[in-house]
Amino acid sequence: MDPDLKRLIRDPRFLKYHQAETAKERTFNPFDVLRYADYEIRHSNVLAWLLQPDGTHGIGDAFLRDFTTALNEEARNLGVPPVPIPSSFKPEGVGVERELHYVDITLFLTGTRTGKNVLIAIENKTGEAVPEHVDQVLGYDEKLREEYKAKYDVIQSVLLTTSPTSDASAHGVIHVSWARICDIVKSIRERERFELDDGERVRAFLGHYLEIVERFAGQPDADPDYFTTLLEDHRLVLNKLLKERGDGVGGVDDEGPDELG
Repeated sequence: MDPDLKRLIRDPRFLKYHQAETAKERTFNPFDVLRYADYEIRHSNVLAWLLQPDGTHGIGDAFLRDFTTALNEEARNLGVPPVPIPSSFKPEGVGVERELHYVDITLFLTGTRTGKNVLIAIENKTGEAVPEHVDQVLGYDEKLREEYKAKYDVIQSVLLTTSPTSDASAHGVIHVSWARICDIVKSIRERERFELDDGERVRAFLGHYLEIVERFAGQPDADPDYFTTLLEDHRLVLNKLLKERGDGVGGVDDEGPDELG
């Protein structure tokens, strides 16, 4: 066995993580069946759907209202100017675009309290915040301002990650955590009266989605650096395994289980 691989699977932190993962009750989840759980693009699709007041979810503007409220709470905490929002969101005053100029989700709002048109660009990352994310967001922000500054009075970029905080605010970017999104969806699922006949199906869908989000938004240990340090300490062998997996070459699946058992 590769010495680096042996060190990884004998690392107490890895063993603890592995035991925690295998101990989890495995239940049916359509995102797992479709293998969508780990793809950022799928999570962006769900968020874009929830942000549309006339979406087939039947919750109206509930998610959009709670999301923009959370956004402005974070803005105030970070010292970033809050975003003007309407007193109520009408479908004709809300536009949601996916992958516009490579931005994951672009939200267009008209009819705000101040009469200003607002553009909110959301960059979605289902991992921890790193400096490169901010650079990416700022690049998109520049392009959006060039194209939309004549029509939109406020253009605000948002970085969504699993980290509780980020230094993005130093660049005027509002950071929102996936844990906050999870809280919003959970609250809506519990309190909202779904307007459509198939509301219970939507409620069930949101339950499955929450399960997936809670997996990557949480940490396997109370120490916030637990998983990060494990990855950093074994980065070389993990990268090698990922490459072998991509090339169709046997990796940890061939050697790991006997050791882990």
